[in-house]
Amino acid sequence: GQELQARRRKMEEGIEKLRENYNPNKAMVGFVSSVQKTGIFVSVIDGLDALIPLKELPSKFLEEDGEGKAMKPTLEVGQAVQFRIIRYSWQSDGFVASMMPLAERSRSGAVGTRGRTPRQEEEVDRPPSPDRSEGAKVWAAKGYSVVSSEAALELNQWLRSKMEDKKSKKGSKAVVKSTVTYLVSIARGMNTKAVGSLELEKNVSEKEVKQAAVELLQKDGHLKAGEQHKGVTITKNIISVKL
Repeated sequence: GQELQARRRKMEEGIEKLRENYNPNKAMVGFVSSVQKTGIFVSVIDGLDALIPLKELPSKFLEEDGEGKAMKPTLEVGQAVQFRIIRYSWQSDGFVASMMPLAERSRSGAVGTRGRTPRQEEEVDRPPSPDRSEGAKVWAAKGYSVVSSEAALELNQWLRSKMEDKKSKKGSKAVVKSTVTYLVSIARGMNTKAVGSLELEKNVSEKEVKQAAVELLQKDGHLKAGEQHKGVTITKNIISVKL
């Protein structure tokens, strides 16, 4: 009831703000949420993923498939990556991102004007929801929240109807949020794993943010009582706790 309504409002506000204010030249950090033959999806904000097509992945993240006829991503679900949102499509109601260096995209002529769809950019649709539902157990094991397909469908339908209403109104102002959402991950050696998220007021101190992340790990059993972590770092909206 109320929890679902609050989640809906939070998702709508975040998506609207990003749609109206994304910067193609600004780097962001997120986790790989899905790996497909056509590219990968990365988490941008709660409830929203962006597609990174194969041509927007650096060669070091690609390898030949088993038959040697095509390339496939080498990234894994849960891996943290840096990217830039380069386009929003009203037709597919989705964002497209790139991991290519900005200078390299500029030389190739692939950088388009914000808000427009360059002809040379391919439109690739989001993979159907059944593909993701089959991997629900994998997602849960990596610390992500998994909802039923019915709940996800209800949320998507509601968001689409609300965004259609927003597009029909001119002069609407973006909603200013007073909170910040952080992604929390744990690092053991070279391995990084996403374990959850925190939503905190913008005016809290860095010390309080780090303490909240540690308390989340203790609450979820990732950090046992009496166990000491090896340090907490904050990069943009990513909190990493070394164990």
